[in-house]
Amino acid sequence: MAIYKSGKNDEYYVLKTGHDGERRLDLLHEVYGPSTERLLIEIGLKSGMSIADIGCGLGAVTCFMAEQTGPEGKVLGVDNSVEQLNIAREEARRQGLTNVRFVEANVYSTGLTRESFDMVFARSLMSHLQHPLEALYEMSALVRPGGVLICEDIDMATIFSDPSTPEYGKMVQLLLALGKERKADYRVGCHLPELFKKVGYPQPQVRKDQPEYRTGEAKRYWEYTLYEVAPAMMKAGIITQAELNDLSSGLERIGIDDTTIIAQAVKTQVWAFKGKPNDSKRD
Repeated sequence: MAIYKSGKNDEYYVLKTGHDGERRLDLLHEVYGPSTERLLIEIGLKSGMSIADIGCGLGAVTCFMAEQTGPEGKVLGVDNSVEQLNIAREEARRQGLTNVRFVEANVYSTGLTRESFDMVFARSLMSHLQHPLEALYEMSALVRPGGVLICEDIDMATIFSDPSTPEYGKMVQLLLALGKERKADYRVGCHLPELFKKVGYPQPQVRKDQPEYRTGEAKRYWEYTLYEVAPAMMKAGIITQAELNDLSSGLERIGIDDTTIIAQAVKTQVWAFKGKPNDSKRD
């Protein structure tokens, strides 16, 4: 498993990166991508905009933004994983996008020009950080007056199966325990509105999304996520290999059982316009 520092001296990203993590990240976009794209269009994503996608990963959302902004637009994907950025560049080339570029940078100090972007966006970034408020301050500093700051993230405590199963209850407990061990907030989605207020947006707009699946690979997204972080869990003493083996057999059975629905973690979408606290859309 690839592990890399994510900004602070004691912060680490515990999921796979590069091609090793591609499958899970593709599923992430399958689960949460549709609501992301709908929101971006509704807020005002359009031709000619200047956009920064912070923590862009493999660039799925970055490339969507570049397609929507057209040749007149400029989209910048920012991540601190060289492996992720290389795949994102490959995808942009495959799509023939010439208005997008990708840079390696620290989320807490990007080095980007202040107040230079119409839209600054992050998805599934804050839940990996020990200091999400600091990252949000940095993102806000990049937004030009009248521009929009958008952040989407999850609350892992909201994952459940219907009917209820002990395996999914145990999985949620383990994930939250790992977050506590890493000093990261795996429930940060429900705290995003308050973080926005602290950064200077008194009336952020809020929307929630919780996809559910009865069949398909997307149904197993959090099961696969557990397997990726399992080495970190075992290193921290949260689970043993024997316990993981027992749990994984139950999760696999549920994953292929079309009588059981899996509700994904609630994703909270929060956005606000700089200097326009009461606006929900661009002029």
